[in-house]
Amino acid sequence: MILADRLKFMGKNDLVTWPWQIFDYLWYRGDGISGRVLDLSAQLHNSQGVVIIKNLGGGDWIVQDTINGPDYVLNINNSNPLADSGGQLIQQFNNDNIVIGNHVNVNEPDDRIMSFAFGSADLSSTHGKGFSVKKYTGPGSNFSLLHEQGAVPTSFWIKPLSQSGSWSVYHHQMDLSDSHLVKGVLDTYAPIQPTTNFPSPPDDTYIYLSGDIDVNGAGIEYLIIIFNDFPGVFKAGSFFGTSEGLQVDCGFTNGVDVLILKNTSQAYNGSWIMHSKPMNIGPGDDDMVVLESSGSDERDYDLLNHYDPGFFKNASAYMGRFIYFAFNTGGY
Repeated sequence: MILADRLKFMGKNDLVTWPWQIFDYLWYRGDGISGRVLDLSAQLHNSQGVVIIKNLGGGDWIVQDTINGPDYVLNINNSNPLADSGGQLIQQFNNDNIVIGNHVNVNEPDDRIMSFAFGSADLSSTHGKGFSVKKYTGPGSNFSLLHEQGAVPTSFWIKPLSQSGSWSVYHHQMDLSDSHLVKGVLDTYAPIQPTTNFPSPPDDTYIYLSGDIDVNGAGIEYLIIIFNDFPGVFKAGSFFGTSEGLQVDCGFTNGVDVLILKNTSQAYNGSWIMHSKPMNIGPGDDDMVVLESSGSDERDYDLLNHYDPGFFKNASAYMGRFIYFAFNTGGY
């Protein structure tokens, strides 16, 4: 039976409520039956959708998108290029659901599995799309990528498709260093580093990329996943944690549903860590999962508690400067 711990958000701007969804998530138990339908209602039918799936019992992070289609797959936890999905991961993207096969990474019987779907809002939104995905071929020299986001991106993730390469991550609140922007690498345990990949921050029209092979090698295809802060749904933020408790305000009304954290100290080798409501953002020890690992979820100390506008960092947890990606499905 599909676990019931989920909510949906119908995006809205100041004047209009739209029938599209930007972010949705679903925790479920695998049944091993190919052709299973999962009720994920982000807008996935218009070549602007991405679905991420992780078996909490262990297995690769599965990333499939509506541009490359269900026949192809990427992984967060490694640098492999775009690969054939074998037909038993996501089999079909629909307007209000996806269809999955019986591969152990998405549908192992009785395993707890988490899935996330990202879609884009209509550009009538006064807040931009919130999310979009594009594919581009690098010219190999500095260029300006037209993002059509309708707002300034606050984060983007770039992955080479036609050859091996890491996920390069831009976050607008990473520290500047030596007059360069810095970047994170999603599939490694490495600290953030100064980079020339991004010559300048994005603006409301373009994302600026250097000719470095990580993001813009000549003739290499790339996938870019773009986020902009969207009230009530997504926030790319940061905080400085001390031994005291800390309330982190993400502009939500019912707490974070999914939270990704990374320590940004350049001297710190630290994981990208994911928490979620079904993994207990609340009293008691928290479960968490590491993005660069194919391992199972882990139980740690009581790190986070519920806080309606965002999340509460408990005393002596997550000390230092952190960036985060906060997602919510409950509106604002």
